[in-house]
Amino acid sequence: MADTKPNTSPAGGQTQAQVDAAKLAEATKSKTQPESKPKMQVRSCRVKLSKDQDVPLKEITPAEACLLVAEHHRNVGDSAIYDLGPVVRTHTEKVFVDGKHTDNKVTKTEITEVERTVVEEIANLKGKYGVKKVTTLFPGAIPQLPQTFKEAIEIGITTVLPEEKLGLGEVKL
Repeated sequence: MADTKPNTSPAGGQTQAQVDAAKLAEATKSKTQPESKPKMQVRSCRVKLSKDQDVPLKEITPAEACLLVAEHHRNVGDSAIYDLGPVVRTHTEKVFVDGKHTDNKVTKTEITEVERTVVEEIANLKGKYGVKKVTTLFPGAIPQLPQTFKEAIEIGITTVLPEEKLGLGEVKL
């Protein structure tokens, strides 16, 4: 004989099936809708490699700025990075009239932050600059990263990185 249980719960008159369905919906919702990632500031800048050479960079974070300053301030002084500004992304769309390309519509978007976790940022930096330099500057499994560019520059000036050149004797991850 089948076991019969009352179908209502004492709380709110819902049936057990309704309570179970609500729990399942909540569990499914949390798995299917990822939590938003923390936001990190990004800027474009110029980096001095030597007293007479510099390069432009886009979408650097405070952590990357810290690493760049630590790497280059010995050669160029305290202003290893400069011209910090928003990242400008440009999208060009062709305009056609009667099937002929007549013009371009250019849209520019300024970006000042991106969604990125600390783990993703550390992996990105290790890929660009090498494991040894990144772990020297940001030790630990989940290190504390600078949150602002001002803080990053101050940390970078006071940090001494290993002299080893990128890629020599080091496996990039």
